[in-house]
Amino acid sequence: SAVADEVKVQVSLTKIRELIVAAQECADDLQTELEDQYPSRNEQPVQMRRFSRDMQVVDRLKRAVQAVDVGLAKPVYRYE
Repeated sequence: SAVADEVKVQVSLTKIRELIVAAQECADDLQTELEDQYPSRNEQPVQMRRFSRDMQVVDRLKRAVQAVDVGLAKPVYRYE
């Protein structure tokens, strides 16, 4: 038998919203940490490349959060 690519589970919207808020906070905190780690990124090409590489995970997380958030009936706003 073929294995389905998609698994469906039931999760309360409240828990999904909590997860989205936590993911947003993690992404924001990591972005701030990376900005602090590479203060000369705008002047030094090597630091800019490292910063861009390290920011890929932040960007992926923010895109994933936005994709899930858009699919909800009531979008999540971080500071409700």
